[in-house]
Amino acid sequence: MPVNGTYKYEKGENIEGFLVAIGVKEDKAKELASITDRTVTLNYTGDKLEVETKGKETIKNTLTIGSPSTFVFGTGFEIETFNVDGNTAKRIYKKV
Repeated sequence: MPVNGTYKYEKGENIEGFLVAIGVKEDKAKELASITDRTVTLNYTGDKLEVETKGKETIKNTLTIGSPSTFVFGTGFEIETFNVDGNTAKRIYKKV
């Protein structure tokens, strides 16, 4: 199933818990998890996933498979991509 396209937030599961598990302070995790007024445009080509998030401001991130990537949140908080065993988060978006 192709992922390319623009999506609007529909619901989330365990966002705050996931952020706390990867080291985000609880108050910041609560703030980040509460952000729901955005659209996300995804463009997946080869080993790169380009993510453009639009809300009050526009944020662009590129995640590359097999290479360290940094993901920047709208609040300016950054994380380097890695896996956390036993912790998952899901934000559900519907295509617009």
